[in-house]
Amino acid sequence: MRILRSVLLLALAGALAAPAQPGRLEVRGDVGAASFLDDSRDDHLLVGASLRAYFTQRLSFQPEYQFLNGRGHYDSILLANVAYDLRPASRRVVPYVIIGAGVMHHSQSRFSTTEAFFSGGLGAKIHLNSRWYIAPDFRIGVEPHVRASVGIGYVIRP
Repeated sequence: MRILRSVLLLALAGALAAPAQPGRLEVRGDVGAASFLDDSRDDHLLVGASLRAYFTQRLSFQPEYQFLNGRGHYDSILLANVAYDLRPASRRVVPYVIIGAGVMHHSQSRFSTTEAFFSGGLGAKIHLNSRWYIAPDFRIGVEPHVRASVGIGYVIRP
């Protein structure tokens, strides 16, 4: 529970600090697949949502929620991510690297657990126009985990 409180406080601090420096603000929804690879492969449908607030032209903070639906169980993940865009936002294709820490809550019929969760990976925002973009994303994590997703994003504040 202490880990969850720490992650929530970090996410809140980042979200509150973002408006102090006017910058780009984006909202995004994701759908994809995730698999845990520890004992045997355990595939999940992934649905997620995030908000990305930029501190500089390329560095951003991205709190994110992911819901993973597996066979007979589900996982909820709350992450505090930091992302760095490898090209300026003015480009049509903007690749990025992302790393995050948070908590994962695992639930099944008679058992549930909450533990620390870490992930990192690569993605790219492909702008459809000045506001909308699609974003393929691939991450690996601890709690041996791989994730591939595609998001659709909207730039709230350019």
